[in-house]
Amino acid sequence: MTEIEASGFLQMDGEPTCTHPNINFGDFNAGLGLRSPTYTNKLNIGDPAGVGLGYRGTQIHKSGFYIRDLSDLPEEKQHYMEEFLKPYFASVAKWYEMMEIGNICGEVYEEIDKMLGLEKFGVFLNPGHLIHTEEWSNAPFYKGNKTKIRSGMAIQCDYTVTFHNPFFTAHIEDGIIIADQKLQEEVKKLSPSCYERMEARRAFVKGVLNIKLPDCVLLTSDIPGVCFPYMADTSIILAIE
Repeated sequence: MTEIEASGFLQMDGEPTCTHPNINFGDFNAGLGLRSPTYTNKLNIGDPAGVGLGYRGTQIHKSGFYIRDLSDLPEEKQHYMEEFLKPYFASVAKWYEMMEIGNICGEVYEEIDKMLGLEKFGVFLNPGHLIHTEEWSNAPFYKGNKTKIRSGMAIQCDYTVTFHNPFFTAHIEDGIIIADQKLQEEVKKLSPSCYERMEARRAFVKGVLNIKLPDCVLLTSDIPGVCFPYMADTSIILAIE
């Protein structure tokens, strides 16, 4: 199918968005990351692919290879899983674990850089940012910043990794809200069903993905921290051993 055909499955309901829909297939379009869907670009097995949609307060975007398993990739890309995707996923898990009230944003940056190597993995934007009515309202996650994570922050786990020659890309982007007990009680009172979904997501992240998620993190995505190594088979996801 074409990118514009695939975008129909987003089933947008008119809720205000913080970015336009992102449906991108192939090296060039997927490499751009924020390109709108096109009418002509078609999806093929082995293509990099990116899918994203952002409602106000959160942006969800996943990208990787549209494959059923590693056999769909050529020989020069067989190290995609071990040398590229697994280290990235491990760093994302660490990012979530550091989203604790009082932690310093600059230290989050330093830890992710030390663990992954931001330059090596082609990360040219901050590993995480704040979000509001539009994406990327501010980015406190940079080297040396002393800003502390506090209750009330809406934060995106958002840093795309990219290799060249051969081209690799992956993205695990989801939103969170930092909430102390008082704010969590306010959310629960405002919308009990919303809070129940957040609690179910927390149980999934801790029990299935094995990420040590702090109690102050409310998850605003139904697939938080999820990495699909084979985007043509979404029954398979990565988890921390």
